[in-house]
This record gives sequence, C-alpha cells and structure tokens, in this order.
Amino acid sequence: MTDLARNLPLGDLLALGTQLRADITPETLLQDVADAIRRSLGYRRVYVRLRNADTDELEACAFSGIPEDEIVTLRERPLAPAEYQALLQPKNRLSESYLTPGETTPVPDGPSDHDSGTLLVPLRGRSDRLIGAIYVEPADDLAAIELPNIKVLEAIARQAGLALENARLAARTQRLLAKEQLLVELGREVSDTLDLDVILARTVERLKVEFQGSAIALLNDQNELEIVAAVGRIDEAARNVRLRVGEGICGWVVREGLPFLSNDTWNETRVTPAAHDIGTNQYIRSYIAVPLRTGGRVIGVLTVESDQVNAFTYEDVDLLEAVAAQVVGPISSARLYQEAQLLAEQVRRRNKVLEVINTLARMAVSTLDLERLLATVTAEIQQGFGYGHVELYLVDEERGELELVAQAGTEEPVTP
Repeated sequence: MTDLARNLPLGDLLALGTQLRADITPETLLQDVADAIRRSLGYRRVYVRLRNADTDELEACAFSGIPEDEIVTLRERPLAPAEYQALLQPKNRLSESYLTPGETTPVPDGPSDHDSGTLLVPLRGRSDRLIGAIYVEPADDLAAIELPNIKVLEAIARQAGLALENARLAARTQRLLAKEQLLVELGREVSDTLDLDVILARTVERLKVEFQGSAIALLNDQNELEIVAAVGRIDEAARNVRLRVGEGICGWVVREGLPFLSNDTWNETRVTPAAHDIGTNQYIRSYIAVPLRTGGRVIGVLTVESDQVNAFTYEDVDLLEAVAAQVVGPISSARLYQEAQLLAEQVRRRNKVLEVINTLARMAVSTLDLERLLATVTAEIQQGFGYGHVELYLVDEERGELELVAQAGTEEPVTP
C-alpha cells in the first residue's frame, strides 16, 4: 500500500460512512462524497455524474475543486449513452475504473497519459447497473493512480453506489406514499358532491401541492377543448384559448387517447404546441397532458406545467393518469346531474306554460268581464313564467296609442 492510502485519515472515511447512511437527497449525498474524496485522497478536482432514469444521460450534479465556469459547462452538457460507453473501453481500464481524457481540457486518449487523464470510477447498484460515475483528476503525483489508491477510491464508490440506490429507493417510497395519500384525499373530496365546479376546483387545488400549475379542459358543445378550472400562472388570454380535437398537445391527447410528456415545449417536434405564444403560455417549458376517459371516449384533458426545462418524469405521468382515473367518474356524474337538472327545469317550465294556457282558456270562456280577464292573464303570465313585472297594453283605436290596461309584479310600470 502506498503512503497515500496508508495515511488516509480514518475519521474522514468514518464520517463519510455516516453521511452515506443518512436520510439525505441523492444530490446532497454525492456532494458529500465528492468533498470527502478530494479532502481525504488528495485529488485536486472531483465531480460526479448521475444517470437520468428517463434519458439514460449522465448529468453532472456534484463538484469539488471545480471552478464555477467549468461547473456551468459540465451542467449544461450531459453525456449521452454512446459518449460514456465509448469511455468504458478495455484500453482505458485500471482495475474497475477507467483512465479517460478529461472533459473540460482535451488530452490524448489511452492509459499511458496518467498525468493528464481523468479517472472515471463507475457508481453501480446492487444489480451492477451503472447509475453514475465519479470523475477525479489526480494531482501531479503519479502515486495517486496507483492500484492501492484506486482500490480505496473504488471501495468508496461501491459504498456510495449502494447508499445512492437506498436514497433513491427511500425517495421513491416517499413519492409513492405521497401519491397514495393524494389519491385517497382527492377521491374523498370529489366523491361527496355533484357540483361540477367544486369537483374541478378541488382537483386542481390538490395538484397544486405537487406541481407548479395545473388545469382541466373539457370538450364543450362545439367539440372544442375549453379550460374549465386552473391554478398557477395563467391569465385570461391563455384561459380563453379554445382548441379543436387534434390541435396542439391537448388536442392530440384527445384524438389519440394517450398521455403526452414534453420536457422542452419550445423545441418540441413530435407535436406542434398550439397557442404557445398567447399570454402566460409563453412561459411553459415542461408540460404533461393526460386524457380524461369515460365510457370509451375522451371528454377532456388534465394538464400540469412548469416554467423549467426537464421538470417532469414518467412517474409524474403515472400520477396524473391515476388522478384522471380518480376524478373522471365524478366529473361525468356531475355533468349528467347538471343535464338532468336542466332537463327537469325545462319540463317544469313547459308544464307551467301548459298550466297557464289552460287557466287562461278556462277564464276566457267563463267570464265576459274584460278588465278581470286581462288582469288574470297578466297575473298568470307573471307568476307562471317567473317574471318580475308584466304589463299588458291595448291599442286605443281613437287616439292610435297604446294604453296600459293591466299589470302584475312589484316593479314600476314602464312608459312605452
């Protein structure tokens, strides 16, 4: 064992082990790892890339000894799978690690350039799947990349990989519990009412806890998507947008009956976003839309949005689909109830019209008192149709003018 490995401060490793077992976020955990490696092993520059589960890209997320301008560059340039697989070649291998050209300072390829390369140490989980990588740039002392010191670094990487997997599992468990709680509470809130506006408002308000903004759009009588409830950053111009089936992301979702996730709406090419330059729509960078489906047909969409790129994952899509399945039943029931109430009101008013007509017909054949007949006609119309005030005029043939002959209601008569 070299002096570097032999003189490694034991307290740093013990502290690192404690930190790795702590309940912290993956980013914080990796930052602790980067700082501990640089402090304990004497490497001058350390940074960590974490694999994005959705894109498989390696994204830089923790840095120690890296200048700010290089941090910006590293963050802005994730490594695609083809790029990092090209680095993991047998010619670059040292133990379980790889000596590769640096990312920020071009250097010759190959393991012979030990004094100028970057040591890439894979982070792997229990299944040996790559979940990230630690990049270290050794000091000028070549002892830093001798096998015993690399073994120490790989031991830390293995511990970090397992801890990272545990942290992700814990975070996923918390998200699942939060999802279940959201669904249970939302189900309770939307199932105890038939008021459509209340159901829609409760749904988007509940989603506001998890997302920056959300909205529900339903197909109206013109078969256009119309926003009926929204929270977050939305102005009247954006709220008044109407979309045809097949138009924009939401129209596509209705037509296809499938969810859609865009983590960069400004550069979206699969579906052309509609009305993206209207009102507050111009600030939307990430967007999810899922169908509201009932009885084999789509009646609308449930959407969430963010003003940040890459704000969502497919776990968010799963959550929204679960929410959509939870609320579409109450929404359909409330709409049917509204339609039934409207139909009942129409029937009631029609029956009242027939009742008024029958009353007037009986009155017409039962009296010759014109003044009484006209007063009764006016009162029946006012009460039967629910008007606030009714006036009846007859033409005075001698003067050629309208003359008020009867009125009913509480308002003052209007001069014709």
